[in-house]
Amino acid sequence: MSYEERIEWFWGRVQALRLDSYQIALWFGILRYFKIVGFPTRCEVQNEMLCTLLGMNIKTIITARKRLIENNIIAYEAGNGRRQPSYIIDMELYEAMHPTKKEAEKPKPKIKKVQKQVEANLLFKEEKRKKSKPIKKIEPTTPTLEEVLKICTDKGMSEEEAKNFYYYYDAQGWVTTGGQKIKRIDSMVNRWLTNGNGKGKEYGRNSDTNTAKREARNKEVIDEVMSHYK
Repeated sequence: MSYEERIEWFWGRVQALRLDSYQIALWFGILRYFKIVGFPTRCEVQNEMLCTLLGMNIKTIITARKRLIENNIIAYEAGNGRRQPSYIIDMELYEAMHPTKKEAEKPKPKIKKVQKQVEANLLFKEEKRKKSKPIKKIEPTTPTLEEVLKICTDKGMSEEEAKNFYYYYDAQGWVTTGGQKIKRIDSMVNRWLTNGNGKGKEYGRNSDTNTAKREARNKEVIDEVMSHYK
């Protein structure tokens, strides 16, 4: 920005902010010292020099300077020891070097942290859904006549004996006398043969080993069951 451009910019600020004569005089006094030293980034100017140049006391200088700083027209760095107070009039450069406190303290977006939290929540919900899902109880299927015939004949039963076995337990709903569902047909066939209900060749079961009372009872049960299928 040239010398003339700085002045034109300042007059625009004067009209917008309604600056008084003390503030205008102070800005032009500071501008004069900047011009003398070739417009550096910052310029050291003693308070006494400004007071002498402008004919103001230090209190008036401080009040006018504060007003210019508040309106972002100049920046000021207080002196320290041998160092004199410094002024900055290139506010665009100053703002680039000193971002506002709000911008400097603006937290960086925690995208990764938020994303991880969302993923963890979704995973937790999915696991909870899987755990809460009721487990389907697999009910044993009712065996077919063909399946039972094969098992029984493999154990040494005749086809007629195998059919008697099938119809008996089919009428009972394929449950034991204790009310439990029959899961293994072969085990029940073995028990059937052990109780003397069949004539298994493999096991050498013979009807003459059973008492007449047991045969009569079994025959009655079988006859009763068979009557439902006639």
